Amino acid sequence: MSNFLPTTWRLAQFSNHRTPSANDVVIYIDGAFDLFHVGHIETLKKAKALGSFLYVGVHDDAIVNQHKGKNYPIMNLHERCLNVLSCAAVDEVVIGAPW
Repeated sequence: MSNFLPTTWRLAQFSNHRTPSANDVVIYIDGAFDLFHVGHIETLKKAKALGSFLYVGVHDDAIVNQHKGKNYPIMNLHERCLNVLSCAAVDEVVIGAPW
């Protein structure tokens, strides 16, 4: 069990503070993004290359557990969101995105 306590301030530290404009081509991709690695980064870079603003949906812990199995996810939702937000290609994260 993690003792990590997310705050809006902590999430904002990882954000690029950008919002989509009327001229942006918005791309959406979702996933678990557990144990964030270079494969995730490359996928997010390729998704961003399809447009100019990238939303990334991160599935909540219960959904990941239901679809991936009893020992997943390894990292909790907030840790996974911070990892995704730290990727330069990502503009915004949807926390607890539906499957």
